[in-house]
Amino acid sequence: MDLIIDCSLNYLEIGLINNKNIVDTFFVIQNKNLTKILIPSINDFLNKNNIDKFSIKNLYIINGPGSFTSIKLIAILANVWKISSNINLYEVNTCLWNVNNINCFSYLDAKSSKWYVQKVENGVIKPICILENNDFEFERNNFIKKHKFYSIVDCNQKQTMFDKWNYTKHSFNKVNKITPLYIKDSV
Repeated sequence: MDLIIDCSLNYLEIGLINNKNIVDTFFVIQNKNLTKILIPSINDFLNKNNIDKFSIKNLYIINGPGSFTSIKLIAILANVWKISSNINLYEVNTCLWNVNNINCFSYLDAKSSKWYVQKVENGVIKPICILENNDFEFERNNFIKKHKFYSIVDCNQKQTMFDKWNYTKHSFNKVNKITPLYIKDSV
């Protein structure tokens, strides 16, 4: 059994994976209370599915960008879990996690008139970047003109974990340690 955890935005979502397919999910809006709900939610979810945490072989983490505290917390949890049970760790960034097409423009509000952007063009993943408002509008419009079949994805819009997993499961990178993806400098 494998587990996927996404808490990069304003929610906590957990998925149980068996034979590379998600078989169950858990979802809750987090109200700046992730430190209180993360461990109990994972334990309850595993108990509900009669899974012992030591039977988890692979842990898939969405490592940001997004909520600074949430991303830091999930990285700590994943890294400690690896030390205590020797699981395999995998990570993917928030924008790439939300990609749903071989031509996709995935974006996330970075606040202060900036946007995190992930482009996939003809199946080729471009580096995630941060754009100012004017550059964002130009890049998005240019992408729409350039691709006949495209997707424009706002990462803040809820998509099912099943859909995201089916498209991006091959985009996760195996790592020895989860490293939070902070693109903007801290204030």
